[in-house]
Formats: sequence, structure tokens, C-alpha cells
Amino acid sequence: MDANALRLLLRRGGSPLCDLPDDVLAELAATSTEHQLAREQLLFSEGDRAEATYILVSGAMRLVRLDVHGHQQVLHSVSPGQSFAEAAFFDVGTYPATAIASAASTLIGFSRRKMVEVIEGNPKVALIIIATLSRWLRQLSGMVEGLSLKSAEARLAEYLLLLSGGMPKVGHQVILPTSKQELSARLGIAPETLSRTLRQLSEKDIIGVEKRRIIIQKPAVLRELDR
Repeated sequence: MDANALRLLLRRGGSPLCDLPDDVLAELAATSTEHQLAREQLLFSEGDRAEATYILVSGAMRLVRLDVHGHQQVLHSVSPGQSFAEAAFFDVGTYPATAIASAASTLIGFSRRKMVEVIEGNPKVALIIIATLSRWLRQLSGMVEGLSLKSAEARLAEYLLLLSGGMPKVGHQVILPTSKQELSARLGIAPETLSRTLRQLSEKDIIGVEKRRIIIQKPAVLRELDR
């Protein structure tokens, strides 16, 4: 992958790294390694030595924590152009979560050693990574609050509003980007609870459900559930 392709990929994912100078992106692109993963294949496991960070080129990834029974709590769903495992830049410890391909995926990886060299020569890179980690912290803080304080209805309402941009109109449609099993793991509820909640909201005409297509019929009620 050359510097221009890397810049376009980062821009697609909304990463501020896309604004780095050409020579820095060229250096990163030249040292990247490509990885191909099948659906449900692990990239790394929680506790593995953190030696690289990654950018998703195509497909879909999810970062999860596993409980003692093997149940997944989805911490983050990764879309093409987004980076993850940035903590490897600063910590020679282990990955705090497990990365699994939700679909057949292509990634590029950057070794920690090379990224440290780039950061030492370009302090702007470090500032961008710190900003990325700060967003991660805010996201995880919100997730903890939601899991501890919100009902299943409220968690689902919040997620649907997020997918729709926050202020949907009557009839606005969204497509669930993951399977219902993965969504239930992300929301921290059992799959049967998710199915029951979707059915209850549909019976109240708050939403319509057509497989993975959700039609928001009463956006004001959905926002009220999210409070």
C-alpha cells in the first residue's frame, strides 16, 4: 500500500492521521504488513503481547472481552478505515481485549517498534494517538454507564438513535451493521432479551422490524426511552 492509498483509507475512517505529511505516511505504508482473516478468525487474544496496531481495510472487526463462561461483551465495532490497538504504541504489555473478524477482513498492521520510531521523529503523531485514546476512554465510560444504569429498552434506543444520527424523522430507516447475536453482546443483554425488546417496540409501533432493517416510526418516544 502506498502513501496515497493509506491517506484515502484513513480519511474514509475519519482518522486525523490522514493529515500527516506525505513522507510520514510513505514511511508508515512502506513498513505495513497485510493480514487476511476469515469470518470469526481471531487476530489477537486478550492477554497476548501487544506488538502491533492495525487499520481495517475491508470487512468488519469487533473488540470483545470474554467472561468466565465465554460470553462476549463487545467493546467496539471497527469499520473500514478505522484503527485499533493504539495502546500498543505506549505500552509493552498485553492487549486488553480480543479482536475477532465479524466478516472476511483485510487489515494492515504496523509494528510497535516502527511506530515508536515514527512518533519520536514526529510528535504530531503522538498527539493524534492520544486524542484517539481519549475518545476510546469516553466511549468505554459511556458503555459502563449504560450497562450499569440503563434498561434493555434504553440501551437499544440509544443504539438505534446513534445509527440514525441522533435526530431521525418519522420513517427513517437504518440497517443493523451486525448480526443480532453480535448486537446483543454489544448491548450487554442476552440474545433472547434483544429479540423480545425488538418485538415489544414493534408491537408499540415505536419501530418497524424487517430482518436487519429498522424503521423508526416514533422517534420522539425512542429519544424519551434513551433518557
